[in-house]
Amino acid sequence: MREHPARPSAPAAANPRSERAQRRAEPPSLARSIGISVAVLLIVGAGVSSFLVLLEPGWWAATTFACVVVALAAAAVARHTLAGWRGVWGALAALAALLPVFLGLFGGTSTVAGIVPTASTPSRFVELVLEAQRSIAEQSRPAEADLGITFLLAASVSVVAIVVDALAHHGRRPAIAIIPALALLAPAIIIAPGETPVTTLIGFAAASLLLLFAARPAPVVDDARTVQRAGERTVATPTARSAGRALAVAATALVGAVVLPLVLPPVLPGAVPQSSGPAPLVAGIDPSLELGNDLRRSDPVLAVRYTTDAPTGHYLTLAHLADIGAQSVEPVLDGVDATVEVIGPPPWLDDSIATTTSTTSIALERVRTRWVPLPSAPVSTSGLDGQWLVDLAGVSVATTTGSLRGANYTVESLIASPTVEQLQAASVDAPGLDRYRALPDDLPPIIRELARQATLQATNPYERALALQRFFRGGDFAYSEFAPVDQGFDGTGTELIAQFLQVRAGYCVHFASAMTMMARAEGIPARIAVGFVPGSPDDDDPGVEGAENWVVTTDELHAWPELHFDGIGWVRFEPTPSRGDVPDWAQPSALPDTAEPEPIESIEPTVPTATATPVAPSPPVETPEPTPTDIDVVGPGLDEGAEGRVSARAVSAVLFALLMVVLLVTPAIWRAVRRTTRGRSDNPAQFWREARDTARDLGLPAEPTVTPRALAASWQVDEAAPVLEALEAQAYDEPARERLPSVTRPELTALLTALRRRAPWWRRVLARLLPVSLFERPPRS
Repeated sequence: MREHPARPSAPAAANPRSERAQRRAEPPSLARSIGISVAVLLIVGAGVSSFLVLLEPGWWAATTFACVVVALAAAAVARHTLAGWRGVWGALAALAALLPVFLGLFGGTSTVAGIVPTASTPSRFVELVLEAQRSIAEQSRPAEADLGITFLLAASVSVVAIVVDALAHHGRRPAIAIIPALALLAPAIIIAPGETPVTTLIGFAAASLLLLFAARPAPVVDDARTVQRAGERTVATPTARSAGRALAVAATALVGAVVLPLVLPPVLPGAVPQSSGPAPLVAGIDPSLELGNDLRRSDPVLAVRYTTDAPTGHYLTLAHLADIGAQSVEPVLDGVDATVEVIGPPPWLDDSIATTTSTTSIALERVRTRWVPLPSAPVSTSGLDGQWLVDLAGVSVATTTGSLRGANYTVESLIASPTVEQLQAASVDAPGLDRYRALPDDLPPIIRELARQATLQATNPYERALALQRFFRGGDFAYSEFAPVDQGFDGTGTELIAQFLQVRAGYCVHFASAMTMMARAEGIPARIAVGFVPGSPDDDDPGVEGAENWVVTTDELHAWPELHFDGIGWVRFEPTPSRGDVPDWAQPSALPDTAEPEPIESIEPTVPTATATPVAPSPPVETPEPTPTDIDVVGPGLDEGAEGRVSARAVSAVLFALLMVVLLVTPAIWRAVRRTTRGRSDNPAQFWREARDTARDLGLPAEPTVTPRALAASWQVDEAAPVLEALEAQAYDEPARERLPSVTRPELTALLTALRRRAPWWRRVLARLLPVSLFERPPRS
């Protein structure tokens, strides 16, 4: 051991147990505790507001926030009334206070008087979790927050709030409390990249600043910190350091929330990773936005079963899209609040049109939608009780609130069979259809020009409609569910359709939207219908003679244009190649042979698009021959024709795994950075702090109230001597500082290695993965 000058004797070591007992006996500052609790409440509130991009507004927000308030209030009361392990008592008190709240809100009939649990209460809560899983799997966003989702959200957010509150009050580094709070922002950032409101991000960052300021550590006297080398600059005060850490962490959280959506691979809106858990996979259908995502499902889902006396089955219509904009075509949401026992016959059908009556019994399977699947021209229904939003001019039926699932109902409908002669004689000038003739003022010229070229030889509206259908089905266009995604025009709207007309590859939404816009450009009222093609006969249960059973999956989701002819009404056409069933009146043989139209040249759009630059026409892609019902049944894994594509399910799984890895390794990385920073210092106090924190991580004596010499003696390692001597010389003997050699990094490394040998292997592993020195707060001075 090296010689060193005499020094004043160190103060006697205090009893660490009595010191800890005294600290536990003293309640925390009331003002500081209230400040931390308020900051935690604001952080959680900002995080919950991010769910507004995923869920429809409703009572779920108030319910969740109320549960958080109850939990934080109970934890605060426990901290100021109970002695001992205040962090544990606070968490237990919060959970105990939440129990009667959850029983009253979600217990239902499984409780006595709404607050006393029974043996069936746990099963009730499990059912709510399963219901939440089903709702999440089957809905598109913004989803309806039913009781299951509200329960799961309130429980999850309350647990996060309790953890954040405990770390902020009792953790050594309150900044770590923000890490679990970031989990509240993760769903919105991952599922809806770029849509999280800026006010949410700013509020979260501001609340994080408030939390770090309120939880800043008090000044401490720590191992000769007050004695500094001659000429060494003044160390920043704890308040300044806390403010710096607060700004750094808050800025990181805000920048991460803004930048992360830009670098993440896009997750298609409403695309829900398919679950292998207890909840059955259910298809969520949003006719206005999500049809492409439903078509791209790797596993088709049984959507509808129906029995009908129609020999070729029925197209089942969900909704109509009519209002055309630059980026989207919006659904028709008009109608009256009415019952649906009698809803027809449709007002557009003239008595001169031949019709037959069909009876269809429909059962919704694993599908959830706001709109009721109906055959065209419904007259009456049975089995749909209550009030509905009915568009009599449509005809479509939607729920007034929520969504429809698991319904069984019967529909009486008309099957119209207009003749070619009637269609040729029909005009398209009926009043009241301006909505279906309207086009934006900034319509890309390519749409009007291609419509004009396609219909040059037509002499009446019906022939113009057939010419437009022939334009798309003539072989120059290809069916592709992925070309729109790859080339940036997936969706509806005039700008996107202009690019589709250049690329000439897309799926039913693009064909239906393009023909609708081109028909309007030619003066024909038109709209887009979204629903299911007839499906296929049920081989397992074919039904009886005169009433055949049919099955429909999400592969049969489809969109088609409907054009309005005076006295006949809405007439279906089928421009999508290889998909759907072309009706008799729209067959090429419906009219006498005419001269083959001149080839239509591609026209470059002159209106810039917001999503992508114009793309040169793609060569034709081979497609299967048209069939009445072209059903693509794709097994689990990659979608058919999409080798090399990564599904949203795979992306979500990888992102979740990476997030878990990051959360697991963050404490270890943080601790390694701190160890490296201290090792590069020439200050013995920094070396001693690292040795003491390493001992704390390993479960060895490391009380900050015990003198360094007493700690070194308790470790029983000779390697502690050089660090201890340099520390004591700096602290107690100013003249000796220039004479004694400085302690070196190898001596620190030798001390840390010796300390690790004192601990069992499992403790060494735990010290690496979860270093407790990061979470403990230094004592007050």
